[in-house]
Amino acid sequence: MTSDEAARDKALPKTVTDAPGRALSTSQLSHLSAEDTRLIALAISAIGGRWVLPILTRLCVEPTQFNQLQRDLAVSSKVLTSALRAMARDGLVVRTPPDHPGSKGSYSLTQRSTDLQPALAALHEWVRNHGADLDGSRTVQKSRKPGPGAPVA
Repeated sequence: MTSDEAARDKALPKTVTDAPGRALSTSQLSHLSAEDTRLIALAISAIGGRWVLPILTRLCVEPTQFNQLQRDLAVSSKVLTSALRAMARDGLVVRTPPDHPGSKGSYSLTQRSTDLQPALAALHEWVRNHGADLDGSRTVQKSRKPGPGAPVA
């Protein structure tokens, strides 16, 4: 084991919860199957859209009507509609139809998105510890200009 690997292993928590009451050790995480890796990437893709986390955060408070979401997030109707449709497709939100004529429907979290909250809390903790470093390294990378003859990404 290299010194970098040893430092990484020391920095990792000894267990990571994958479901209530069930934990994966770091050694189990290092042996994820190709299917597990694919599904994790799919989950990250589902929550990685520009508006997904702001919408989830807002809906954690209470079910919310479309127009109120639009005002709270300062987003266009077209963009919000697209985001909510994708989130509904992925089972993260559900639209509740109006109770009676004249009332408006609302959007709320599904059990799937509620189950996601501990993972998002863990990600938030990781960002608090490492986000500035990540942001800084990305800023440095963007500011570097390629030399003559360098391939353009």
